[in-house]
Amino acid sequence: MNDYSRDRQLDMLRGLAVVGMFFYSVIASLARQLPPVLEHNIPGKLRIGDFVLSLFLFSSGMSLAILRNRYDSLWAVSLWRSVGRRLGMMLFASAFITPFSTGTFGGMDEVMLNATLTIPTLLLARGSVIITAGLFTCLSALYYALPQFGITVIQSNVYLGGYQGAVFFLPVLTAGATLRNSWRDRARRHAIMWGVVSIALYALSGTPDKLVLTPSYIALSCFVSTSILWALGYFALVNNVIEYFGRYSLRMWCLMFVLIAPARLYAETSLHAFQLTFQAWQAVIIAIAWMSLCYALSKGWDALGTMEKAVRASRKSR
Repeated sequence: MNDYSRDRQLDMLRGLAVVGMFFYSVIASLARQLPPVLEHNIPGKLRIGDFVLSLFLFSSGMSLAILRNRYDSLWAVSLWRSVGRRLGMMLFASAFITPFSTGTFGGMDEVMLNATLTIPTLLLARGSVIITAGLFTCLSALYYALPQFGITVIQSNVYLGGYQGAVFFLPVLTAGATLRNSWRDRARRHAIMWGVVSIALYALSGTPDKLVLTPSYIALSCFVSTSILWALGYFALVNNVIEYFGRYSLRMWCLMFVLIAPARLYAETSLHAFQLTFQAWQAVIIAIAWMSLCYALSKGWDALGTMEKAVRASRKSR
């Protein structure tokens, strides 16, 4: 598979994650009562929507592996300049997003989680699947051992466990980076491995739970993400709109939360609740329309940029 195909495959993977996060976040803000298939972040339960975040992190790991592979040395100055720009963009976006996504400036959300794990993932981006499995094993052992010494592992009252819980997501990113460095036909083998681990951990520790970051959830996230990646490559699945969401993921994320802020503010001031009171089917329609609006605004922004470049080129040619 050539580089161009892999890039499109990565955009599709990240686009699916962004569309999923967009959809589930919006409907959660619009309706109080949702059927299980539309729920996510339910304590003690596992839902389909709980995997869109891990899919986004997995694709971020792949992206970091691509960045790392462009340089012969891990300590190349140009590499770390690129990393600095990447982190700068995420932190700048978070200055606008986190007040809407978490209610506090700089709170832990999807973008801040990604930013927190960028450097550790980059350091491990050329690791093997054995290193990723070893990292997962060590973190799983710490997850169960630290509470025995009175050390709080996960802040259950903070989204994604707070900053101290971020490290337990690291195997998801490194799994993405590892798979990026593997041959295409190894994706299925990786999926089988994570599937076996997930079944074993489910038998030992019970239902995977995103909100408390159980090792079974992390392993299952790696299985789901790897399986989706394998399916995209095997069936050559491509969609231009989903690719676009993946290519401009940070922009779409900002548009979503900035545009939804007035509705959320209305709910909190008028209804004294996080959600509005639409029915589930209404919330789905509004969420799709909301995504379409953000897509149209983003494409309009692209068109303006193209026009500006054309005007500058015309002026230079005179």
